[in-house]
Amino acid sequence: MKTKFFMMMALVVLLIGGNACTEEDKGLVPDDGTSLGNGGDAVPDPEGTILVSVRNANNGKTVVGLFETGGFYIDGGDNFVPYHYGYYADDIDFCSVGAVNGLGNVREAPSKGWASTVAVQEGHGYFVRYKTNNGYYVYARLYVEKYILSAANTILGAYVKYQSPYEPENIEDILVDIPDAQFRAYLAAEFDTNSDGILTPQEAVSVTAIWCSSRQISSLQGIELFTNLTILDCSFNEITEFAPIAFQANDIELLE
Repeated sequence: MKTKFFMMMALVVLLIGGNACTEEDKGLVPDDGTSLGNGGDAVPDPEGTILVSVRNANNGKTVVGLFETGGFYIDGGDNFVPYHYGYYADDIDFCSVGAVNGLGNVREAPSKGWASTVAVQEGHGYFVRYKTNNGYYVYARLYVEKYILSAANTILGAYVKYQSPYEPENIEDILVDIPDAQFRAYLAAEFDTNSDGILTPQEAVSVTAIWCSSRQISSLQGIELFTNLTILDCSFNEITEFAPIAFQANDIELLE
């Protein structure tokens, strides 16, 4: 009788212990800031999520084209690698955020760990980024739902969910609010002080003069984000509307 009672108690303890495992025990990224806010409980797939079956290079080589970001495939060693269409350059790279519960848990892009190739791992989330000719980054996010396995249990590829483009929650980039490509290229070239492809509010606040004459600019939308601007030379462009700077026109020396 004592033996049976001990075995039952051991079973209860085992069951309780099994239910008490943490996200770390399950290999999932804790949503406590230690991984930039990625991870946490599963959330529904975001609107625009696409699920694709991606065969690796040894088994058909599926190429996935990410809208505005670029293309990728899985190579013979089961790594994500860029697919070059000709106009996409080697600036496409990847970064893993570790094991997460789904695509919606891939939220904040890391500042380091980026590479041109990264291992495909079941249940892991990833960011992809592409540096445009205008000097700023466009992002996408991926989630490997599960491997595609053969009857012999070898990896043939993976089922991948993605959203492209996607703006990471932790990146404040005012370039995304500049619709004119020529104006955006000028701002990125002149004021992205650390050359990371992002123009932050901190970088914008230090700008007091903009000299962007003769650049085929047609819109100054977004210039209102440069709150300390005192001189603006936008002469010899194609601008017809100066409403974006009306709020501080009295403080700006406008050369047109």
